[in-house]
Amino acid sequence: MKSSTEKILISIVMPAYNSGNTISGSIQSVLSQTYSKWELLVVIDGSTDDTLEKVFSFNDDRIKSINQENQGVSAARNNGVRNASGKYIAFLDSDDVWHETFLETIIHLMGECPDCVCYATNYYFVNQDKKRRLPVICGLKTNIPYQCVPNYIDILCISDPIFFTSCIVIHKQTFFSIGGFSTDIKGGEDTLLWIKFSLIGKIAYASIPLCDYMLPPPGVRKIRTSEFKDNVANELMLLIDKYPKQSKSLYHFLSHWYKIRSSTYLQHGDNKLARKYALKAYKNSKAKNKLIIYLFLSLFPSKISKPLFISLLK
Repeated sequence: MKSSTEKILISIVMPAYNSGNTISGSIQSVLSQTYSKWELLVVIDGSTDDTLEKVFSFNDDRIKSINQENQGVSAARNNGVRNASGKYIAFLDSDDVWHETFLETIIHLMGECPDCVCYATNYYFVNQDKKRRLPVICGLKTNIPYQCVPNYIDILCISDPIFFTSCIVIHKQTFFSIGGFSTDIKGGEDTLLWIKFSLIGKIAYASIPLCDYMLPPPGVRKIRTSEFKDNVANELMLLIDKYPKQSKSLYHFLSHWYKIRSSTYLQHGDNKLARKYALKAYKNSKAKNKLIIYLFLSLFPSKISKPLFISLLK
C-alpha cells in the first residue's frame, strides 16, 4: 500500500515574463520528474514574446497556462497559488531547472518531517559559462541528508541562502495565512516570505542539491529596491514588534538586508546610496570588516569603485 505522501498532488507555479529563450528547459525539467503527481501552472505575466507558444508546444494535460496583464513576479506567483488544486505548492522560475528527483526528494522529506511548514533542498549556482558551484552555508550540518533547520534567520545572515524560491515547497493554506508574496516589494519579497514561514514553524531541508539557479552576469541584475521607501525594512520592523523573542535574529537580518542594498548600489555606481546603507548595516552587523570595505569603496568615484567591487564579487 502506498503511503499518504505518495498520493500528494504538488501544484507547481511558474511565473513567466518574456521567457521564450529559457522556459522550455524549465518545463522539461518538470516533465522529467520521477514523481509524477503534479500540475504545472504557468502564469504568463503580460509576455510579448513567444513564451505562450513555447508552453503550448508541450502536450501534457498536467500543464496549464494562466494569462494576466503584466503585474510583476509576486502577483504572478500569488495568482498561480490561487488557481492551484494541490494543498502543497512548489515554485519554479522560468529560467531555473530541477534535477529529476527534486519532487521525489521533497515527498520523502515530508514523510521524514511531517510537522514542518515548508520543505526545501540544496541547489547549485550556475553562471553564464554553465559552471556550477554549491552555496556556501555556515551554521548548518550539510552532511545530514534530511533535517529541520534550527535557526534559519541566523544562517541567512552569514551564508548564501540555504534555499531559494525555485527549490521550496509550502502549504497553500499557510501561504495565504501569512499574506503570500508582497506585491509592494520589488526586491527581497521572497526572502521576507521565507522568514515569515520560519517564524511560525519548522523548515525541513534536504542537503542534496537538486535545482540549478541561473545567475545573471555580475552587475547586470536590475535595481529592484526603492531609494525612498524600503518596504522590506519596514516589514522587518513590524516582525520585530510581533516576535520579540526573535528580535535579535531579526535585527541581525535587518543589518544584512542593508548590506545587500549597499552592495546593489555599489554594483550600479550609486555610491551615495551605497554609503548610506553600509552605515545603516554597520549598526547591528557582526561582519563589520566587510562593511568597512563597502564604505571605503563608496568614497571613490563610481568609475573606479564599480569595476573594483564587481571584480571582488567574482
